[in-house]
Amino acid sequence: MTEDTTQKFVKASLNRANEALRAAHLLLKSGELKDSVSRAYYAMFHTARALLNQKGVTAKTHKGAMQMFDLHIINNNVLSRKYGELFRKAFNQRQNPTMKCTRNLIKVKPINL
Repeated sequence: MTEDTTQKFVKASLNRANEALRAAHLLLKSGELKDSVSRAYYAMFHTARALLNQKGVTAKTHKGAMQMFDLHIINNNVLSRKYGELFRKAFNQRQNPTMKCTRNLIKVKPINL
């Protein structure tokens, strides 16, 4: 990817993350906790892809994105370990609809571009 293409991808991914996060907040306000957690997860997923892409790393799957996020972002202290844990927790809750959801996943603010 060229630098210009990378920047376009990052900006598009962060826009998608913000849209997902806004949807998560709306769903939470209307009492749709499981759908809210799913949208919060996608906000994290798109943000992780943007961060990884800036480092020249791509992931083909959601699980791969989590693994690469831990390897390149968390292990290199770009972000605190708690963000890796939240990402993993949201992934697991999204995958398992019978798992108890928590409001703590969506106490974050949208990213200003």
